[in-house]
Amino acid sequence: MKASVQWTIVSMVAGILAVGTGGQAIALPLSPAILTQTGSGGSFIPPSSPPQTNASSPAPASQFAPPATTAPQQKTAAAPKADGRKAYLRDARRNLAKGNLQTAEIILAELKAMGGTYQLNEDSPAKVEALINQVKSTARKKSALPKDLYDRSRAELLVLQAQNLLPYGEVELAARLANEAKSLNADFLPTAITPDQVLAQVEKMRARSPQAIKNNDRKAVLNLTAQAQLALDQGNRNQAKLFIERAKQYQVPESAYQPGDLRPWEVESKLDQASQSGVAPISFNVETGKATQAVAQDSNLSEGRRIFHGAMAAM
Repeated sequence: MKASVQWTIVSMVAGILAVGTGGQAIALPLSPAILTQTGSGGSFIPPSSPPQTNASSPAPASQFAPPATTAPQQKTAAAPKADGRKAYLRDARRNLAKGNLQTAEIILAELKAMGGTYQLNEDSPAKVEALINQVKSTARKKSALPKDLYDRSRAELLVLQAQNLLPYGEVELAARLANEAKSLNADFLPTAITPDQVLAQVEKMRARSPQAIKNNDRKAVLNLTAQAQLALDQGNRNQAKLFIERAKQYQVPESAYQPGDLRPWEVESKLDQASQSGVAPISFNVETGKATQAVAQDSNLSEGRRIFHGAMAAM
């Protein structure tokens, strides 16, 4: 037993010390195998925890190696660059449509200096440059072509510019160009896009604009509110309540109403009063089949009030 312990100590010292180039003893990192306990029979006992290594020594290839970590992904800047290029293209086309040819060329030169790649199905500096050249070419034809041919060439160019502005949301500017093309009374080729076709696209985009949607919702709410008021005047509170609930689903803000509009909450308040008192705030004349209002009629009624009074008069 004693000899076994001594042999272990000698082995450890041999592992710790080594002779350097100058004959000096230098310390070496301990081998993980040495840092083990010895049993009574001289056999090794496996370690119960990861071996502790020097910071400068390489990590042992064992199951105790820490898991590898992945570096955080860097966000690409391609999207902001694409948005910036799109703004340049829009401004170049917009200035070209307004007759600012030189400004459009300056914007185009700055954009081309940025570089970048463009898909075939998207707008690009090459397409804008082609349009600029077409504008210059059309202007030179004014004195060389008969008036009808020049007018058709110019009208086609205006329609092309209007079409290219619509994807950028330049609805009103596109409409102005299309109307200008239409005023030339040019004879378009059968396969050509006409000003009326562009104007039809303009109207569709106008109908989808936030302001148009807000106006349409307001009209729908005014109509439902008028029907609720009419049902309340006839004593049909359940029907009036249904109309009010439908009107409230549109969630039209107070700022969207105009002075004199009959709001849903006004009729709802009357409905609550009628439910509590059992008497409708506006009486209904059975003999004439007409509703009599409790308030004086104003000559400057809003659209909402006119809808209400029209519904009343139609009974």
